[in-house]
Amino acid sequence: MEKPNLSKQAFWDVDFDNLDYQNKSNFIIGRVFEYGTLMDLKEILRFYGMEKSKQAIISARFLKKNAINTASLIFNIPRTSIPCFNTKPSHLPF
Repeated sequence: MEKPNLSKQAFWDVDFDNLDYQNKSNFIIGRVFEYGTLMDLKEILRFYGMEKSKQAIISARFLKKNAINTASLIFNIPRTSIPCFNTKPSHLPF
């Protein structure tokens, strides 16, 4: 099976060599949008395609604002169309 050529930057806390690119695609796409390099982002879009990547972002329960802003620009959609745009993580007191 082909694997995307990603840096380890976004995956510091998981076993990078054993990532399941098929079953954990939403996790991988979200991580790259939040913490990956520009080259990682290009590689994710090449590997998974625009539509699958867009759906992973739209279905995310939480994303950092920078990831939402990046996705909004790449997919040409308003930030407010990404459901987690107005979601705050429950562990933050503010």
